[in-house]
Amino acid sequence: MNVFITRVELHGAQEGDYEVLHAAMANAGFHRIMNQDGVSYYLPTAEYIVHSSLSAEGVRDVAIQAANTTGKASWILTVQSAGMAWSLQQVN
Repeated sequence: MNVFITRVELHGAQEGDYEVLHAAMANAGFHRIMNQDGVSYYLPTAEYIVHSSLSAEGVRDVAIQAANTTGKASWILTVQSAGMAWSLQQVN
């Protein structure tokens, strides 16, 4: 399985639109928290992680479908990870 990070920006959105997005992304298998060596970290706002055997384009297409549930136009960027480094807030 490959690891992908996807960012979704909704245009003209209210906070409630992002709640709809978060639920749709979760239903599609995306997570807003990532885990490394037993430690969990919050991802930045509107970024998601997913482990998938799909291509980057396939993961992007799943994210597009989730974003479309909000009724808002969106920009979506999906990147396949070959390695990551971060400075993120740890989940308590």
